[in-house]
Amino acid sequence: MDWNDAKVFSAVASSGSLSAAARQLGMSQPTVGRHIEAMEQALNSRLFDRGPRGYSLTESGRDLLPHIYEMERAAKAVLDHRGGCR
Repeated sequence: MDWNDAKVFSAVASSGSLSAAARQLGMSQPTVGRHIEAMEQALNSRLFDRGPRGYSLTESGRDLLPHIYEMERAAKAVLDHRGGCR
């Protein structure tokens, strides 16, 4: 699984749509969609239900989300620590 896919997954999960996630991340909507597809293929699991009202997490997606949030917190901690190292 690619870290960029995880960031996109988090953005789609929080916004509920590819277009909102794309705006948040500064990407195109098709690029966001490709990241979601790549992550689902890598994990061999459907993470979102796609509907007329947007994207909603499947059970697998809901199970994965806390781990993605933990990855984001860990990455932020590394960057914060790096800023203090000289």
